[in-house]
Amino acid sequence: VERTYAVPPFAGVGYSTSDVYRVSAGGPGLLVVEAEDQWVKVSIFNTVTGTVLASTSQRQGGGGYDPTGRYYYHGDDNSSGSVMHKLDTAGDVFAQTAQSSVSGVSYYGSRTVVMSEDGKRVFWNGVAFDQNLTPEWSVGDIIYSASADGRYAFSQTKIYDVAQKKSLLAMPVST
Repeated sequence: VERTYAVPPFAGVGYSTSDVYRVSAGGPGLLVVEAEDQWVKVSIFNTVTGTVLASTSQRQGGGGYDPTGRYYYHGDDNSSGSVMHKLDTAGDVFAQTAQSSVSGVSYYGSRTVVMSEDGKRVFWNGVAFDQNLTPEWSVGDIIYSASADGRYAFSQTKIYDVAQKKSLLAMPVST
């Protein structure tokens, strides 16, 4: 352990700003940190200096960086207006470059966002998107993990082939 950073715990329902609910690794020394509550501060955190470089206010949800550490994908949750956002973090700022609104599994979105390791596929709210947030397939299940190239997607109970747009197998155990 080289450094530790103190953060306040979740303080209860309201407008959360400084607690840590989600952490995503970006470029060298950079993290995106999301708080827990309904409307949250999402921040780019520099692990070398221990400072917040930029913040944006978003609806509660989840997110993940693409493998280049440049684009951060945030999926809203708990709102009838939930959308999936693609945010460019170049220059240590948040600039939205795309968004997609799909009904997916829930009308209210999802806190779970999964990025394939190659960065070409993103999963949110039961939908598989390409890296530009063009919907490729409504899987109909929340995806919790994917193969490195995003062809295979894993829900709690099934394994999907996204290229063939079909369920392949049941999971051997509920995960």
